[in-house]
Amino acid sequence: MIPVLASLGVYAAAFLALLLLASAAHKLSDPRRMRHAVQGLTGLSGRAAAAATGAAAAFEAVAGLALLWSPTRALAAVSAGLLWAVYLALILRAHVQGRADVDCGCTFGGGRKRVGGGRGQVRRNLVLIGLALFTAQAAGLAPPAAASALEVLAAAGLFTLYVALDHLAALGSAGGDASWVS
Repeated sequence: MIPVLASLGVYAAAFLALLLLASAAHKLSDPRRMRHAVQGLTGLSGRAAAAATGAAAAFEAVAGLALLWSPTRALAAVSAGLLWAVYLALILRAHVQGRADVDCGCTFGGGRKRVGGGRGQVRRNLVLIGLALFTAQAAGLAPPAAASALEVLAAAGLFTLYVALDHLAALGSAGGDASWVS
């Protein structure tokens, strides 16, 4: 059973790495939208919002790369889980404050995704936090090695499904609350 969990942990790490690296690239590819999303979620303005966006992108990129290397995998997974917990807290705060029109900045499709009722984004972040914690736990079970080409390829397939579901959710999110886990 332990070899299976260790293997699943490596696949999960590769998936999370691709997700984090794509998220970092997403923030850098549309800085204006991301700055507005950060402003809406945090209340920061101007240069502070731009700096927070850049810091988040850098953190995601470093954590994503660290997930691919086994000696840093557990720490990277915990770090990613904490980052998603911060994103979750910001989404919940916007929801509680009644700011349903705030763009969460969490879609790869280029369209705005409003916080709305928050259920979809909350569920997605909870799943990602859980997957990150599983990855951290499984990191201690796997022999030290970088993710193999097969593991990265399998993770790329899962990531492709994730993005496709994200696009589908964006098509039906008139209220801003649709998500792949709704």
